[in-house]
Amino acid sequence: MDEERRARGGLDPRDLREEEWRMAWLRFTVHRLSRTLQREPLSYEEAVERVASARRAILSRFPTKGEVYDLVYAPRFRRLLEERFGRAPREWVIRL
Repeated sequence: MDEERRARGGLDPRDLREEEWRMAWLRFTVHRLSRTLQREPLSYEEAVERVASARRAILSRFPTKGEVYDLVYAPRFRRLLEERFGRAPREWVIRL
């Protein structure tokens, strides 16, 4: 058992399953928001609030990953807002 644990970087299988679940949730959340921004009948203000709400939800599950969000997901959501509405909010709005 200890050999198996060391081979996985010392993580317990339950911890690995939990991390896999959190990552699946993250992928689903980002995908769902991306589709919503592209297809749902939203006003610009509603779309910006959805992005801010998603950021809060993501950071509640990954509290130490704010910088990763800002580098990976904020630009993606900004691009989708620009494509759909021809504008995107100032950076601080996406970081709510």
